[in-house]
Amino acid sequence: MGVNTPNLARIEASSRNPRQTRLPSEAEIWDLLCGAQQLGARVVRTYVLSFCTDGTCHVRSVSSAVALAAVLPCCSPVAHDFFCCLLPRSNTSALQFGNASVALQFNENWFQALDTAVSAASELGLRLIIPFINVIELEQWGGAASLARWAGVPASKFFDHELTATLYKKVVHYVITRKNKITGRLYKNEPAILGWELGNELFKPQCDDLRPPHCGVEKSLRDMPPVPLAWTRTMAQFIRSIDSNHLIISGSYVHSGAELQVEELDIMGGTYYYPDTSNLAKDIAVLKGQRPFLVKEFGLAGFSNFAVVNQTVELITASSAVAGGLYWSLRGHARVRQCDWALACVRFVTCSP
Repeated sequence: MGVNTPNLARIEASSRNPRQTRLPSEAEIWDLLCGAQQLGARVVRTYVLSFCTDGTCHVRSVSSAVALAAVLPCCSPVAHDFFCCLLPRSNTSALQFGNASVALQFNENWFQALDTAVSAASELGLRLIIPFINVIELEQWGGAASLARWAGVPASKFFDHELTATLYKKVVHYVITRKNKITGRLYKNEPAILGWELGNELFKPQCDDLRPPHCGVEKSLRDMPPVPLAWTRTMAQFIRSIDSNHLIISGSYVHSGAELQVEELDIMGGTYYYPDTSNLAKDIAVLKGQRPFLVKEFGLAGFSNFAVVNQTVELITASSAVAGGLYWSLRGHARVRQCDWALACVRFVTCSP
């Protein structure tokens, strides 16, 4: 069993914390992973990379002039990270699409937080699952719609267009081949990383506005059209071509089980919240044990329906076809307490490898 830790490498604003999104401190990262360890977790799933047009995300798009300068503005004081400006700022990759160009900047400040998380997980004996991207455009995270906008492609065509595929591959390649500034290892050689997840709750958009509640995303995401099989195969093969050490995890729901045709996918599964937990047994039956099955997220039932969470745990532990399950979610003690949507909030704790 394990936990989701959406604030492990990036702390977003919340209803209880009106301050802007900020970097977690090293102490906050260790606090959160120590809490996961002491709860008995063996696997920790981060949240997706973030995409925006300012300096508060992992990846942003910049103009050609800015790309040549390759310099991000100093972090805003409201981010409350006074060491931010002392760190290396960014890496820039310019892509030419015919007469158009897209320049991506990879914000070193934010990736160094991920470096810390990977290093700490390694010391604590934890394994990380890292999903790359969202389709739902949550305000502070961006995702597929961001890449589509930067490429001049409708968001509904994200999974069908060569330009967005190129940008996605560029992001994936940067992450997997990144050199961890703490361990000195390339991410593709990091033993603490269990696997790469193609994305979080992926589906094929039917419109171009992917902000909730638009485009039907207020529905159960498992009822949305599946990601094209060709895209899944292409991206899984791309990841395998540059990293043979880690597992590749589907970012989609099981649906009909068509992704079983993609040999490079090592793990399949989905997210299951009350009252959708009945679909867990259905999806396990679809796969028939042909791939390890991971319950990527479950919980959020509330105390009045906590029995549903227990039933999910019992199904996970009783089924030989299920590799494990990850609670949503665990968040650590922050400089400003921030426990929205959390299964548990832990105090500062100390732990050792």
